[in-house]
Amino acid sequence: MAELRICAPLQRPIVPWTAASNLITYTNTKSYQRLNDCVAANMSDGSGSGAERLKTELRVQAWLRRCAVAGLMATVARKGDTDAGALFIKVNRFGAGCEVYSGTTAPDGAPAWLRATGAAPVNEKEADAYLARQAKYDQDLWVVEIEDPKAAFVLDAKIFDV
Repeated sequence: MAELRICAPLQRPIVPWTAASNLITYTNTKSYQRLNDCVAANMSDGSGSGAERLKTELRVQAWLRRCAVAGLMATVARKGDTDAGALFIKVNRFGAGCEVYSGTTAPDGAPAWLRATGAAPVNEKEADAYLARQAKYDQDLWVVEIEDPKAAFVLDAKIFDV
């Protein structure tokens, strides 16, 4: 990390351990996004995208906290490598089906999500089968399952379809 940038409104350097505690406790959407932007800028390795340098365990904890604040039930369905495991988010909307998202990078280098099971929701059995196939290829992956019967959950970055 060549230099730290000062990020308003915090007026102090954002470093990985500070970012961790603030990322988990921020509830205001604008502040949360501003903090994510600052963390990404400070953790960037020059590729334009710094979010992938955050430990996966930290990202999972942030998602669990964010869901708890929103009143959604979220669990870690599969625990992978704490430092660099791939992150999948399975959103179970019960009668409306399930969606599986995989973390990726947009063409401009910004963090993004890939709708891994296609544009239309699939049943839970198909979503679980997809995740099981992915686990065969990558034993270090994480799966966060979110129960969202009211369709209140939204992701924090651009979503691409397969």
